[in-house]
Amino acid sequence: MKSVNDRKLLDYKPEYLVDELKLQRKEPEAIYKHNQTEDDFDSETEGIEIVTIVFNSSIGDHHTIMSRLENTVIEIEVRDEYGQTYYNYKSEYNSTPKQEDIFKIIVEMKIYLSEELDIPYLIFIIRYNELKSIKEIKDFIKIYSAYYPDLNYLFENWLVENFAEISMIDLSDF
Repeated sequence: MKSVNDRKLLDYKPEYLVDELKLQRKEPEAIYKHNQTEDDFDSETEGIEIVTIVFNSSIGDHHTIMSRLENTVIEIEVRDEYGQTYYNYKSEYNSTPKQEDIFKIIVEMKIYLSEELDIPYLIFIIRYNELKSIKEIKDFIKIYSAYYPDLNYLFENWLVENFAEISMIDLSDF
């Protein structure tokens, strides 16, 4: 598939994300107020939500991309609307990920339909929901991020560049 060619947007890197991750690591006031230990907090909820992918479905489907600072490594993971790590998808970065890194996660993240067959998740969503036009897709899938503000714009451009190929995918093959 083609990729978005706007280098300036793809190279965008929010330097302040690391500062916010460091602040997030400090012990919450609740530990002191309620005499709790850090172990009392659910590690699945730690981190900062850096991207939300919203699907305009009747059951409110959405995915989030979470970021967490572990020692000197930034861990990125994708979670579904139930807080579960999506297909154990995780990646690590030694510095703040660029918008290109996050965009690549969004468009290349796979759904495994069987042991042998996989398909990029967003393409699966588009085909499964029988979205037949670029407008229908843009109305159904929205990407929001305070850290990477151009992700939805990049997704819409990627969609226009790849629509012909996406529309040819037949899920009955899977």
